[in-house]
Parts: sequence; C-alpha cells; structure tokens
Amino acid sequence: MVRQDKIAYLITGFTSTGLKPIYPNEPLVELFIKIILSVGTNNQLRDIAFKNIKCDFIDYEDILKSKRSKLKNSIKISRFTNKKSTAIIEFLKWSKNNFDNFNLKPIINWEYNKIYDELTSINGIGIKLVSSLICFGLRGNSFPVDVHVHRIITRIGITLCYKSPDKVFKIIKSFIPVGKEYFLHAHIINYGKEVCRKLNPKCDYCMFNKHCDFFQKKNEWAENKNSV
Repeated sequence: MVRQDKIAYLITGFTSTGLKPIYPNEPLVELFIKIILSVGTNNQLRDIAFKNIKCDFIDYEDILKSKRSKLKNSIKISRFTNKKSTAIIEFLKWSKNNFDNFNLKPIINWEYNKIYDELTSINGIGIKLVSSLICFGLRGNSFPVDVHVHRIITRIGITLCYKSPDKVFKIIKSFIPVGKEYFLHAHIINYGKEVCRKLNPKCDYCMFNKHCDFFQKKNEWAENKNSV
C-alpha cells in the first residue's frame, strides 16, 4: 500500500517554502558521470572528483585510452573507486558505440524502458543511477530513490519499511504526480540532510511530524525508532 495522502503532504509542505529546485544544465554524459561519482559521497567531493577528471584527461576518449588506475586516482576522493571507475569506463564505451562524440541528446527520444534496459546492462550501473538521469537530465517522469528519499518515504509511512531502495522505487514510482518528480526528489534530498537525518533527526522541528509514523511511533515504528 502507498499512502498517497502523505505524498500530498510532502508536496504541499515543500511548496509552502517557496523554493523551486533548478534542473541541472550540462551535457548528459557529464551529468551521468557526476551521478555515478555521487554514490556514497557528498556533492562537494563529487565535484572535486569530476574536476580532477577534467584536469587529468584531455577528453573522454583519453579516459578510454588510459589505464583504469589513472581514473581511480583521479576520483579517489569520492570513494568506491573500483566500482565507480568501472562504471564510468563502461558507460563511456557504451556512449561511444551508440552516439556521435559522446552526445547523448538523442536518448531523449527513447522509451524509458529502453533507457533502463540499456544502461542497467552496463557493469556498475543500477536502477537508481538511471532513474536519476531520466529525472535530472531528461526531466522525465522518474522518481529516484536514494538513501535520503528511502529514509523519509519509509519513516513518514508512505510505504512499508522495506530495506531496499530499489523496491521502494518500484512500488512508489507510479504514485508520484507527473511533473513533481524532480521537485519532490530535490526537496527530500535537502530535507534528509538538514532535518530528517539518519542519526539525531530533528523531529521536533519537522513540519511533517504529525503525519510521520516514525515520530508518532506508529505501525512499523511502534517498537524501534532508530533503524533507518
């Protein structure tokens, strides 16, 4: 079961702040590399890692011609360099084989199922990364579920407290109002960092606490308030 009323509470609450998230405006290949780099790190370290790539390599072809160890060294500040370097290299190979000059613009005409099938077939790339590309880069109807989104969605009680973000993504994706995917995702990310934190969440200051199972200690949160 998905609590659509609670999705509406989130949208209404975030709308009341008057803040409208701005979509990224950069080439899709660059955006997707940043999405890969963002896994398990913060935006500041992600951006440093990407800047290192731009400084250490002439272009994307240069990355493919170089040893993987060089790329790993460039992105080491972002952590998980084995998986990320593999994903970036394999993604660039795929891009080179399917598009001219690493220009992914034609992908906007692809059906979402094809985008998911193609990109998740690449080693190191999963559903969350692809849904982020569709949401951020293509401004499409996709609602990425990362750790912050997963935490807030399950704490407030929109879905049951499933451990897998991918499972929550599959359950909730058809219930997010069309056109509100990026708005809701971006606000939740910020809220998860500032208010609904993993440790020591600021529940008393949360504008959603009267609707929140976690705060009210209801349903799945009746016994354990500190597991997600």
